[in-house]
Amino acid sequence: MMEVRRWPTGGSAAAALRLYLERAAQGVSGPLNAFGLDFTGAELNGLTLKSANFAESVLEGVVFDECVLNRADFTSAKIMRCRFDKVEMMGADLMLAKGRQASFVGAWLSGTEAQNADLREADFRRAFLGGVDFSESDLGGADLRGAELERTFFMASSLIGVRLQGATGTLIGPCVVAPDVELSGQELEKWMASHGATVSVVAP
Repeated sequence: MMEVRRWPTGGSAAAALRLYLERAAQGVSGPLNAFGLDFTGAELNGLTLKSANFAESVLEGVVFDECVLNRADFTSAKIMRCRFDKVEMMGADLMLAKGRQASFVGAWLSGTEAQNADLREADFRRAFLGGVDFSESDLGGADLRGAELERTFFMASSLIGVRLQGATGTLIGPCVVAPDVELSGQELEKWMASHGATVSVVAP
């Protein structure tokens, strides 16, 4: 059975996680159902949690480093200060997530939906963000240094105060880059370049 570094303090969350791991050890398929549960205190490093349902869950400060979270659902979850470093998180859902200061260093987030999310001061250094949709999200103060973009959607998202040195690839705008200032096309490319990124703005 997969080992848990630190169990959540909430009894319902611990019970749901234990049931999932026991069933997985027995070869019984099915995702973790953690809808609305409180995982405070958990360290889940390295677990395989494909298609897990964390929608509306309380996950503040939870450690998911190196987990497999493909197609996991974090809709409206509280993921402030969560660590998702080096996770595999393809096709996941972060819509409406409250993720201020969450860390995604070196994460692979291909195709993840992250619209209308609060990702202020989040850390995306060296993350792969191909096909990620950040439309209408707040990334104010986020760190995207060295991130790899590939048709990454930032339409109507806030990039006020972001760090972009070494970011590369393509994105889809327009983006808000300062209060009441929205840029698109070549103007957005120039702004990106002035912040150390080598990024092309492409059509949706």
